[in-house]
Amino acid sequence: MGLIKQTTKLDHLGIIELQGNDSAEFLQGQMTQDIYSIEDSKAALTSILNPQGRIISTAFIFKWGESFILMVSNEVRDKLIAWLSRFILRSEVQITQSEDCVFGLNQENARKLCVALNIDSKDVSFESDASCLKIIEADDERAFLVSRSENFLDNLSISTLATKDWKMADINAGIPTIYRENIEKFIPQMVNLDLINGISFSKGCYTGQEIVARVQHKGKVKQRMFHITGKASNKKIDPGTAILFEDTKVGTVIESLEDNGQMHALGVIKNDASKKRLVVDGTEIKLY
Repeated sequence: MGLIKQTTKLDHLGIIELQGNDSAEFLQGQMTQDIYSIEDSKAALTSILNPQGRIISTAFIFKWGESFILMVSNEVRDKLIAWLSRFILRSEVQITQSEDCVFGLNQENARKLCVALNIDSKDVSFESDASCLKIIEADDERAFLVSRSENFLDNLSISTLATKDWKMADINAGIPTIYRENIEKFIPQMVNLDLINGISFSKGCYTGQEIVARVQHKGKVKQRMFHITGKASNKKIDPGTAILFEDTKVGTVIESLEDNGQMHALGVIKNDASKKRLVVDGTEIKLY
């Protein structure tokens, strides 16, 4: 991180907060993760699906006090709140948009924060009324810091990860974020959630579960997510951009970044096309 302190929020992410006595049961019926298996110190990966098993949003979920927190793309937050609200019925659940600040920390700065706050935590996590720190289960080199105050870190020698660095870490760890262009396009296995503990196959029913279970039972996922690299172009590669073999679309970009003249991305690609010469926006790509 260098010697210069950097404190920036993760501006691509937003928070949905769920409160009420029925919140856990409600979420259990609406997401792929098992709400009762999430460790208190961790932010676990999950997804919320439509009845056809297509992902409306990926999310990180964790408990903060009596609330459940869903960390999602800002682009899909309003749609997800509207979608979840349809299922409340008579349940004692309140779903709200939180304006708390979201920071990303690497493991070193997460530990430094605990020391600075005199918190003895083997899990490198904490909760208070004003803030919480949760390690990313799918990538324990990073943590979410959520604070009621934008100035929480002002008097501390703690550096945060910039949004670009956080997104690059997501790409390297194979963690997908669903943006507006890709809403309701993929089942969870297509973005590898089954490979990084984003799906529970032992919990009870949830919206879209029948499709997810059927695909898993058959053992055939015809599309998978790959780490993609290629020479950076002058044009930004947006989520939803087609991945082509000759003139035929064989995949879709999930997320893309330029770094040191290279394009790095996550993309869902048909398995039978993954060994072919593929291009994104005219640039030949390699898969990992």
